[in-house]
Amino acid sequence: MEAWFVTLFVTNVALAAVVGYAATQKGRSGFGFFMLAFLFSFLVGILVLLAMPAVSTTSPRSSSSVADRRASIAQSKLEVLTRVQYQQWEAAGRPDIAIWDGVRFEEWLDAQGRP
Repeated sequence: MEAWFVTLFVTNVALAAVVGYAATQKGRSGFGFFMLAFLFSFLVGILVLLAMPAVSTTSPRSSSSVADRRASIAQSKLEVLTRVQYQQWEAAGRPDIAIWDGVRFEEWLDAQGRP
């Protein structure tokens, strides 16, 4: 009788692992579905997994899109800062001594392209 219990336990773990793998392939939590299938039944895990739609693998939280978004935000902040500084520089009557980061502001604007 003890061998029957061990066989049932190993089979349950194996089927729960299959459900977990299938959940991972659909973009869901493999561990969560493994636990669902292990604790309740692999049939329950499969039915719940089949009822849920697949999650896109290219989520907006992927590292490349986060880096692209940060670069885009930094570029837009630089453009806004440049416009504001240019407007302040023009409002001051375009003084010749306007220096920004050790570079004359007018030379820097020429190199960046005036806004």
